[in-house]
Amino acid sequence: MEASKTLSETYAAKRDFPRAYEYQLAYSAHRYSLFNTENIRSINEMAAKYEAERREQKIALLEKEQLLQTQAQLIHAEKMVTLGEMTAGLAHEIKNPLNFVTNFSHVANEMLTDLEHAPDDGTRADITAELRENLGRIREHGLRADTIVKGMMLHARGVAGERIRTDVNAVVEDAVELAYQGMLAVHGSADVTLVRDYSSEELGAIIVPQEIGRVVLNLVNNAIYAVRERPSASGPIPAGPEATAPEATASEGGSAPPSALTSGAQPTVWISTALHGGNIEIRIRDNGPGIPNFIQQKIFQPFFTTKPTGEGTGLGLSMSYDIVVNGHGGTIRCENSDDGAAFIIELPA
Repeated sequence: MEASKTLSETYAAKRDFPRAYEYQLAYSAHRYSLFNTENIRSINEMAAKYEAERREQKIALLEKEQLLQTQAQLIHAEKMVTLGEMTAGLAHEIKNPLNFVTNFSHVANEMLTDLEHAPDDGTRADITAELRENLGRIREHGLRADTIVKGMMLHARGVAGERIRTDVNAVVEDAVELAYQGMLAVHGSADVTLVRDYSSEELGAIIVPQEIGRVVLNLVNNAIYAVRERPSASGPIPAGPEATAPEATASEGGSAPPSALTSGAQPTVWISTALHGGNIEIRIRDNGPGIPNFIQQKIFQPFFTTKPTGEGTGLGLSMSYDIVVNGHGGTIRCENSDDGAAFIIELPA
């Protein structure tokens, strides 16, 4: 190519233009051939690289699809576990208002009999007033049973619900009561004390109550599991009449001090709510074995669990984190001590 270029320039200088033109054509032909070969080689290299990248992308896509399928299956399993726990407590939970309805109905029937045989107007007026109050209690407990059924239907359908202004204390109490009834259904006794300490201030927030209730239910169930698994220096966990009923509340001044918690103490879970500035705090604390610091960094990761195989999928805390942080703009964290662990949820008021 270079020789043809030199000869073309030389013959042009000698004004031999036919020969100069001949070598100029040769120069162009050599140049086109040379650079075309390089272009072809570059194109082939790029094509090979493109095909390799496409294969890697296909492999990555297949792996991602498999991971998503596995994740979807585990999430479904976690939902079924939660639904199963709630269903286990449903019979106990709904039996209470239905018993009230049945008993008050019998009393109302007896009042009608007394009303028919009332000796004077004063007696009839008293019986009528009591009857109205009685019917009001029947309606109250009937609505309570209806609320429970509707809530279970929402969970069964997997409907998250809409954001509404909700009393956080009521949501927490419903979840705690479900956890307690679930404990009764599974273990047959109230062998864990649940201590409530709810804020006296109004705790209203724009939330999806079913989702926040599910988070609280999951954390309380985890706390119950933790305190039941903790070895007790005073022997096995007591069960039966001496176990504290769910109506137990915090003593004056709030929850028991941490110093009162020992390995031999009654297994206890404290549930409290409070208003701090612009945030609503929900705290679930237990006197279980605690959570080591190196595990705390992993507890909100999907699929991480310290429970034995078959007892947990490792998605409960990760989904709770997603609901609180991504779904409601709040925070959730864990605090650990020698006397147990505490999970603190903060939601915008």
